[in-house]
Amino acid sequence: MQLPVAKLKGPRPKRPIRKKALLA
Repeated sequence: MQLPVAKLKGPRPKRPIRKKALLA
């Protein structure tokens, strides 16, 4: 799940908080 999320965000996530919000 982290792989697709990172791909949507870009080459690298800017903040871990945003990743959690995207997953939620």
